Amino acid sequence: MDQRKALKSAGLALLLVLVTLPPAAGTSEGEASVLARKVLDSTTLEWSQAFSARGSAYRAPKVMFNRLPRLHPARGAGYSPGELVTLDLGELEETRAIFPRDGNALAALMIAHEVAHHVQFLEMREGR
Repeated sequence: MDQRKALKSAGLALLLVLVTLPPAAGTSEGEASVLARKVLDSTTLEWSQAFSARGSAYRAPKVMFNRLPRLHPARGAGYSPGELVTLDLGELEETRAIFPRDGNALAALMIAHEVAHHVQFLEMREGR
């Protein structure tokens, strides 16, 4: 399987995760961190398969959960080159609360976006 097909496969699998997530039911920290873990586990599985298909190994990013005040300038999700994804549980909870029907999918998309930055970092490091 070439790289384009592997990436398409990983994207479709993430879409499947987004579609099958239940609507946001509440905003507890436990629920936000469980959602984040499910999405991170899914992206790790899919990217591992995509990298393996082209003969290389995927190394999942380190993840740091935090909770910053609502107007703090560093609040939200982010990626620091060097393999660290930062997720603000308060931001995930707020997204789920503002968009009760689609909040889980939006939170999952934010997480997957940061993981994609990690994949870009790995690609750059491998010279691809």
